[in-house]
Amino acid sequence: MEKIMTPEEVEREKDLALEVGCAILLDGGTVTLSLLLVRHEWVKKRLGDKKLLEFIKRHEQVFEVVKNSVEWEVTTHPGIKDTTHGTGSSGEQQAKQLLNMIEKCVSGKGDVKLAHLTSRSNIANLLHSYTRVTGCCREDVPFTPSWWEAATGHLLTLIEKDSRFTIVPDVSLRATAVRAHSDDLYTPPIPPLESRLNYLLVQKGTRSPLGRTLPVSKICGDAKIRDLLGGCKVSTILGLLDKAAFVVDDKGSGNCCVTLKHADPKPGTSKDSMPTPPPPPVTILDHREGYVVVAKPSGWSTECVVAEVYKICGCEEGVDTVSRLDKGTSGVLVVPLTKEAEGWLGDAFRERSVTKTYHALVCGTVEEPEQTISEKLKLLDTPTEFRSVVHHTGKPAETHVRLVATYQKGNGTYSLVAATPKTGRTHQIRAHLAHIGHPIVSDTKYAGPKRAKRHQKWCKRLFLHASELSFQHGDETITVGCPLSDNIKSVLDHL
Repeated sequence: MEKIMTPEEVEREKDLALEVGCAILLDGGTVTLSLLLVRHEWVKKRLGDKKLLEFIKRHEQVFEVVKNSVEWEVTTHPGIKDTTHGTGSSGEQQAKQLLNMIEKCVSGKGDVKLAHLTSRSNIANLLHSYTRVTGCCREDVPFTPSWWEAATGHLLTLIEKDSRFTIVPDVSLRATAVRAHSDDLYTPPIPPLESRLNYLLVQKGTRSPLGRTLPVSKICGDAKIRDLLGGCKVSTILGLLDKAAFVVDDKGSGNCCVTLKHADPKPGTSKDSMPTPPPPPVTILDHREGYVVVAKPSGWSTECVVAEVYKICGCEEGVDTVSRLDKGTSGVLVVPLTKEAEGWLGDAFRERSVTKTYHALVCGTVEEPEQTISEKLKLLDTPTEFRSVVHHTGKPAETHVRLVATYQKGNGTYSLVAATPKTGRTHQIRAHLAHIGHPIVSDTKYAGPKRAKRHQKWCKRLFLHASELSFQHGDETITVGCPLSDNIKSVLDHL
């Protein structure tokens, strides 16, 4: 017998349908149910995998659902707000609710862009209700580009009149940022910050010629640092650190690092001390004038390997790296030793004239002998997550995949593939292979922790290896290969 809903439950269901519709519209208006659950975690929490399809079919006036060759796709009807909401409250009440919600979103978070605020379904919902009640938006169909521009302009006008906020202007309307006024008045305590920063660098920093180094992105991930910042950006206090103890090195493109000078304590001298790690085992594959090509081992960061190369080969002052491999990835890596080599190698990578081939063991049977994955990738860089996801607002990315061999292990099948990235996005190969349903073996980030834990019983490390690098230097084509590391070659021998 079907349950009879109370009037309050009916209203709550309508509100939920509206929020789900907003989420779908923000994803382009049509989305598969699986992607809807992945991109909007709150949908999964409130409805779950099994109830979502039933819920959507129950609201035919809001959604249209069809089944393609693989799974269900859902599309929202234009003007969904008008079918799910009345004009209940006045414009003043709507504006008050909208500003209160924005205050919750920006308090303690520094500068928050309007684009981020309006992408939240609850704010988009209230914004549309406000524009409809007040009649300040003349667009018939909501969520079109012209509607977004007009509605965001009215939202900015509301925020400017409220003393709780400070506007940080930008050339683009949606790039304009909002900051809570309380954040302007807050000054983080520098001594406790320096004390906590000292602890983090000694515990987690990597060795460098100056001392212990840690990227700012990892520093921001520390809960105590975030509490001490109180909503201020970490960049605002970097210049206030004691220059006798800390060095801030901004390499551009967000690669800012903080170094604790001469932080190299002897083992056992204090609670925070840590034993001196052995240097990374570096194998030189090719050494030429101005640069060297080495075999990077898995488990070592590119920065550690490069520092060891500089000790062995020497380098000019101020030389920087031109490419890097993830910590878990092994294989061929080119390291410039002079500023001149850094210049032409950097140009080659930027112009995408460098060819890189990786070998990876992936889950499942890859059916196509060759395929090209051309899915846009968006980097999620938050204090709790650092990964790339396939998303229509991401940057173009292209990976060519060729099947090399197929293996059987127990009840599972695995495929060895050669992957050639045409672009250089973060975690590109790992994200693209996971997107087509073939994550790399022992990849805790993209295969999932449970599956990776099972893999690590027989493959202790990420099975991704940079096996070949090719680039042009003058009239000569330089090609350097690197055989599979012993710790993954033995895995293939036992499959």
